[in-house]
Amino acid sequence: MTDHEALFGWFTEEAKVCAGNTLRSVTVYGSSVTEDFHPGTSDYNFVVVVDRVGTELLERCGARVPQWKKKRIATPLLLEPSFFEEALDSYPLEFLSMQAHHRVLAGKDYLKDLAFVHADLRLQCERELRAKLLLFAVPFWKRGPLRPASSFSGGCSFPIHRSFPREPDGDLPWHALSQRWSVDSHR
Repeated sequence: MTDHEALFGWFTEEAKVCAGNTLRSVTVYGSSVTEDFHPGTSDYNFVVVVDRVGTELLERCGARVPQWKKKRIATPLLLEPSFFEEALDSYPLEFLSMQAHHRVLAGKDYLKDLAFVHADLRLQCERELRAKLLLFAVPFWKRGPLRPASSFSGGCSFPIHRSFPREPDGDLPWHALSQRWSVDSHR
C-alpha cells in the first residue's frame, strides 16, 4: 500500500468517525490524484458530503483539524448534497477543477455528472482576470516594470488557465489577451 493509499484510507475513517451515519461521500481531489503531487510540499484536498452541516458536526470535525494539518491535509470542504447544484453557477471554475482531478474514496460521486454553463465559466474567468488586472499595477508602482506575462501564471490563476475558453487549436488565446490588455504575450 502506498503512502497515498494509506492516508486516503485513514482520512476516510476519520470522516466516518466525524459524520457517522450522515456521511454520504468522501472524495479526494487536486494534485494528490495526479502526477503533479510533490511529497512534503503539496497538500491533500478532500470533499466530505454529509446529510446536514450543523454546529455539532463542525465542532467534531474542527477538533480533528490540527491532527489533519500535521498530515498535510487542507481543511476539508464539508458540504451538503444540494450545495453542488445550488453553487455551480457561482463556483464553476472550482467545481470544474475538482471534477477534472478527483477520486471517490467512499460513497457517491457528486462531481462526475456536474454540467457547466459556458456563460457561468466565462463570467468567472472574466471576473478573476479583471480582479488580477486591478491589482496588477500595485507591484508595478512599488518596484517598477515587471514582466506582465508573469501576472497570468501559477498560483491562484491556474484554474482560470485550465478553464479559459480555448482557440480552435486548443491553445489559450494569449495573443488576443495580450492585445486586449496590452501585455507582453511572449512566454
